[in-house]
Amino acid sequence: NNSYAYYVVDGSVSNPCSATTSTKTKNRPNFQFTFANPQTPTAYSWSTGSSSIGSTNPLSTSVTGTPTYTCTATVNNCPMTASVTPTVNALPTAPSATNSSQCGAGVPTASVTDNNSYTTPTFNWYSAASGGSLLQSSTSTTYTTSISTTTTFYVAVVDASTGCESARTAVTVSVTQPDAISATTSAASICLGQSVTLTAANTASTPTQSYSYSWLCATAGSGATSANYSNPASIAPSAAGSYTYTVTGTDGACNTTNTVAITVNPVPSA
Repeated sequence: NNSYAYYVVDGSVSNPCSATTSTKTKNRPNFQFTFANPQTPTAYSWSTGSSSIGSTNPLSTSVTGTPTYTCTATVNNCPMTASVTPTVNALPTAPSATNSSQCGAGVPTASVTDNNSYTTPTFNWYSAASGGSLLQSSTSTTYTTSISTTTTFYVAVVDASTGCESARTAVTVSVTQPDAISATTSAASICLGQSVTLTAANTASTPTQSYSYSWLCATAGSGATSANYSNPASIAPSAAGSYTYTVTGTDGACNTTNTVAITVNPVPSA
């Protein structure tokens, strides 16, 4: 009888050929696999099926319709292909606009309206017809920040389901500057118990506004914590101190302000 070593699954013995007795060994297999490194494609070619559109990866291209793009990558002189069909979403309809006008600084009333029946559309307000700065992005149909000069905004609406933005619609807010006013006092310094006369005047060489005036100083003891609508206005402070009075000139939606300060000195002791 020949001596042999018998392995059900390859194991390890020091010298199976010299074994003098029959041996049956069952060992857990230990397989090791070695793979070559993945190969980098050396060339790319993109096609619509009817024409070649580029050879870079990634590739940027304008999409119209619903084309299928096929990329052929060459690896070790072997071509490999894959295809992709992008989803092309329609752009929203641009919003409608209502312009506004105002006198002086203020939050404009110009507004936009969505024409796509979106439930809660988002409007993007830009500084230019294309490019430019994004000034506001919200569901508000009006611009919510005060402006003081004539401004044209460019507004687009966004489809929340696709992220697509419409073309921009121009919205213009025309701002006229109010006539300036002066604020003067009959005395810069008075004694407690005396009164002072405050006077406002339109200083424009050719006035546009016909103002009505109101005087106010919120500081206790100023004598004008409630608005005084007289012009000139006689003010009698009730406490010593320094007071700054604000006069507001109003003509319809147009208004402007100015200030004047007085000092009220305490009465010396007898």
